[in-house]
Amino acid sequence: MDAASLRDILHYDPETGLFTWNVSRGPVKAGASAGTPTTDGGLAICINYRVYQANRLAWLYMTGDWPSGVVDHKDGNRANNVGKNLRDATLQQNNWNRKPNSSGLKGVSYVPRRKKWRAQIRVNGKKKEIGVFPTPEAAHAAYVAAAKKIHGEYLRTA
Repeated sequence: MDAASLRDILHYDPETGLFTWNVSRGPVKAGASAGTPTTDGGLAICINYRVYQANRLAWLYMTGDWPSGVVDHKDGNRANNVGKNLRDATLQQNNWNRKPNSSGLKGVSYVPRRKKWRAQIRVNGKKKEIGVFPTPEAAHAAYVAAAKKIHGEYLRTA
């Protein structure tokens, strides 16, 4: 699939992030919304018996090229395919932009045997321990300080 073929088949509105069909195919009529929700919260679109992630199609539609990595949603909402919310990213950068774990604080986990809170960060795919702290807030503050230095524009602290 190239950008010209995509533009012949689908219309993408970068202001709304929505796709509509330019052509009628079987029961689907031109002008109808395109895409099916996926289990991970994104959207998938089937073109010529091949399934594509809508965010990747949006990138192709806007730039004329497939993304070199993964398409990251700046706001973390995989269903929000508005053009200004999307950016080409490495898998590592995309992971930096993930939402917090079950502790509710990114980079923080409880260490039961020590009855303390651990702050960790991933650097080049490896976990790096920042330290152990008496409160989750102190651990999170240490994580945020480290993340600001490492993650740059992909920083998500909450």
